[in-house]
Amino acid sequence: MKIFFYILIFILTSIYAKSSDLTPPDIPVLDSVSVDLSINKAIMGWEFSAANDVKGYVIYRLDNFWHAIDTVNATTKFYTDNSSNPNFHSESYRIAAFDSSYNISPMCEKQSTIYVFPYQKSKDCYYYLNITWSEYTGWDNFDTYKVFKKKNGGIITLVTQTTNLFYNDYQVLDTTSYCYYIKSVSNNGFTSTSNATCYYTEMQGTPKFANADYLTIINYNYAEVKFTIDTTSLKNAYYKLFKSINDTLHFKEISTFDNLTTNKIIYQEDIDIYEKQYFYKLKIYNKCDSLVGESNIANNIILTAKTDTALKHTLSWTPYKYWNGTVKKYNIYRFIDEQEPELIASVGLATSYTDEVNNFLLQRIEGNFCYYVEAIEEHNNPYEPFLDTLRFSRSNVACATEGPRVFVPTAITPYSRIPENQTFKPVISFVSPKDYTLRIFDRWGQLIWQTTDYQKGWNPVTSKGKQIQEGTYAYIMTFTTAENNFVKKKGYFVVILDSHNK
Repeated sequence: MKIFFYILIFILTSIYAKSSDLTPPDIPVLDSVSVDLSINKAIMGWEFSAANDVKGYVIYRLDNFWHAIDTVNATTKFYTDNSSNPNFHSESYRIAAFDSSYNISPMCEKQSTIYVFPYQKSKDCYYYLNITWSEYTGWDNFDTYKVFKKKNGGIITLVTQTTNLFYNDYQVLDTTSYCYYIKSVSNNGFTSTSNATCYYTEMQGTPKFANADYLTIINYNYAEVKFTIDTTSLKNAYYKLFKSINDTLHFKEISTFDNLTTNKIIYQEDIDIYEKQYFYKLKIYNKCDSLVGESNIANNIILTAKTDTALKHTLSWTPYKYWNGTVKKYNIYRFIDEQEPELIASVGLATSYTDEVNNFLLQRIEGNFCYYVEAIEEHNNPYEPFLDTLRFSRSNVACATEGPRVFVPTAITPYSRIPENQTFKPVISFVSPKDYTLRIFDRWGQLIWQTTDYQKGWNPVTSKGKQIQEGTYAYIMTFTTAENNFVKKKGYFVVILDSHNK
């Protein structure tokens, strides 16, 4: 009975002691509130209360009004708010301490996360990103804001430090992803990290590209340059055409194109197609006269043709270099005299070709062999969906002229069993049928036969005229070469009337 009495007295004394503790703990101090970028949630840290009987802490969040969202024990000094949304707005927090008698201290001063958001803006035709953030509240010893940037998921870099609540980033490109976050720093070393925010740039203000489709030679002496341009913002841009001769270093403006309504620009001019290389490119300017882009270069192909005594023509040409795609092949065309061009060969990336023309030796042609080559672009241009299906560059025309080859028989036998031996008919190659004459004279100088048809020959037996006699005869032959040179050739031949061949 005596022991029970002492226990009861102890219990009652304890209850009385607690009920008589009405003093709340000291107000706790928040170090910082921040955003954990790995989970995109608000986090906070604080200093332990100096009171001896602190049992825990109450976490308050401002959602139109302050309300308690959680409690933690006295050994905890960090907290993650898993129900927060710092990517959409700034989150504000306060904490209070409570003791074993459940006395609660007043709430500490408010601290709020930094909320950052980017905006795409333009000034004087230039686009930039405006990064704006909310002020960090709760520190009396604020130092600076650090701005961090990441491009296309790359490396995070510190781009600036400022005391302002904004940063204008002018180092941005079109169709590129940029991410930013802000870190606030206090003088005593505390930091607060904002949410991370990203922006994908789409600068619709100026055209995105200009592609030099080709430089080709038309009508045998004119250069035609063709460009395909982006039509998304034609009204916000104009174009200047530049040309350089024999190098790609000294471009000069030659024309301007404005108020365009189609995606094609075509320019023609007379150039020295045989000796000089010409380079053209198109530059894009916005309405503030600032250069915002330029095309690849278009260049002409210079072709040369050389002949030798073996009836071989060696063709050499300068390559087409500057397509955004690659050269697929070179097509080689030949036309003889005034005939239509025909494709005679296709080569890969070679820049020379040998054409053997000995099979034309006995054909009745003037001997003027002319050529041009066409470079064909492969279908691997990055702007392929916007371009014409066939893109080619045609060279100048280069000619290789064969001199006349003339064979005159020295004797004929009209009664020979071999038909070729019966007729006096010179075999001529690479001469013009125009102005052709063949006249035959007897030994006394009398004209006995003539023709202007180079395909005809003289047969003394079948030709009309007086009875022919065996002996020596003279001929005079005239013609014009492919180079328009007049040639007169004369000589003698023998007629043999061999009766055994009859």
